[in-house]
Amino acid sequence: MDTFPYEIREIVYTECVKVRALDLLYASKRFYSEFSPFLREGFVLGFHIDPAAPATEVKLINADDNPWGNYSTIDATSAHPNYDILDWMPVDRFKGIRVLIDAPDSRDPGQLVRGWLQTNRLVEVLLPRWVGRWWLPRREIDIHVPEGRSTRRLPPFTIEVRDRGEFRQWHDGQAWKHSVPDYRAWDPGTQTAAIMPQGANSDLEIILAPFARIRDADAVTINLPRDAPSEGRVDALIEVLIASGRLQIPFGLNVPDGEPWDNERTLGAGNTLRVWLDYLLDDMAGPTAAMLRRDRFQYWCPTYEFVMGQCFHGFQDRRDIGIPEELQRDGIGSAHWVLDGDLFNLIVESWHDRFMSARAHFVAGFRDALRRHGQRVFVGPNMEAAYWYYRDELSQRGLLRADVVGNYHTFWETCYPQGIPPKLRNDEWEDTTNILPEHYRLVPPEPLADTAAETFPIHIGSCNVCDCDEANIEHVMSDRRALRNFLLHSNRRAEVPRFLSPIE
Repeated sequence: MDTFPYEIREIVYTECVKVRALDLLYASKRFYSEFSPFLREGFVLGFHIDPAAPATEVKLINADDNPWGNYSTIDATSAHPNYDILDWMPVDRFKGIRVLIDAPDSRDPGQLVRGWLQTNRLVEVLLPRWVGRWWLPRREIDIHVPEGRSTRRLPPFTIEVRDRGEFRQWHDGQAWKHSVPDYRAWDPGTQTAAIMPQGANSDLEIILAPFARIRDADAVTINLPRDAPSEGRVDALIEVLIASGRLQIPFGLNVPDGEPWDNERTLGAGNTLRVWLDYLLDDMAGPTAAMLRRDRFQYWCPTYEFVMGQCFHGFQDRRDIGIPEELQRDGIGSAHWVLDGDLFNLIVESWHDRFMSARAHFVAGFRDALRRHGQRVFVGPNMEAAYWYYRDELSQRGLLRADVVGNYHTFWETCYPQGIPPKLRNDEWEDTTNILPEHYRLVPPEPLADTAAETFPIHIGSCNVCDCDEANIEHVMSDRRALRNFLLHSNRRAEVPRFLSPIE
């Protein structure tokens, strides 16, 4: 390439950027000095949010909207964000950031939930993050800037919202589409909420909501589909996103300031949306919702519980340190301050059955593997004993194989290839709302509390990222043995113990 004119080398550099071929950086000092600006000052970092994708992940894309290189996905299923891809990038030196968001199919409401998870994860891994888990930052030093950047600056930030065919459109020509009910329409009498076609929380509002945490951007631009309707709530949200995105005060430091971008208000709206969508997902119809329920069970871990607990309990303001305790503010951003009281309590109560159902489905995966191979199985009241019984039976018959029950990484995909059925059509979903004493019900954890996941031994479910120190878990099991034994023996089904026939 040394003999090529610069115009030709420029074309080569541009194509190398598109396919993420970076070897030229190391070929010579000359190539490095010529090529590196294409990866910094001339580079636009692209992301693709596709709610209809088969997996809950964010794609890095090039200028042609194709995947950017081989290592180009950011997972959004686990409670543990993967910062590795973006942390090393000099994002503050880039020419721009472009986020391409496809419309969900309103006939499959789980796509909206997946789109929100994708957008929320993108914001988590892209923005500087708070040092403390439960505390609001007090000063700028409490906000961690990724290693690859020298400042908090974000280059011009463009969000492109586009339709994708007849059934994947953001609006119907008159109004923005709504795939899920709005929590503001909750009826305590019927314990249901209706979809409000002209109300708040349209699909567009929900998927754009996480971007309210953007700060320090040179500019924010939101490109809507053509013929987009003019609707007060959506127009107001876009105005706030454009204005707040350019603020030079890091997110978390202006609580409260009385403006539409007040961090406390933003935290409360985001946390409320998370617990509301999580609650709706229990009984949501459609193939995507079934897969998301499976993901939630598969990746249930102490960190997931703490993240959800944060939504229920909120943050404490570290600026209160040094003042009398009775004057300190906590619960900042809690969904409790936004949701109807009865609805909030109902969602808290559903936490216990959701966790117990995750464990019940884990055991049922081994049980039904036996049934699919012609075995009549016994169902007893002790979940842990049942797990070992089914596992031993599979082992004795030579069925404890990856193609039958998977392995540590593939169990859920193998045993539940179509996902988890919705709550009201799922015999494995526990329902103890009216029969279990309140003091025995698991609730979303507060800071430093033991988590529900820790009441069960590692072999029933663990996380390869969370601290899996066996000595600590044994201590928790011992300390909470009464609760643990009750949970392992509790069952809502009056007909147990019983036998189940083979699955044809």
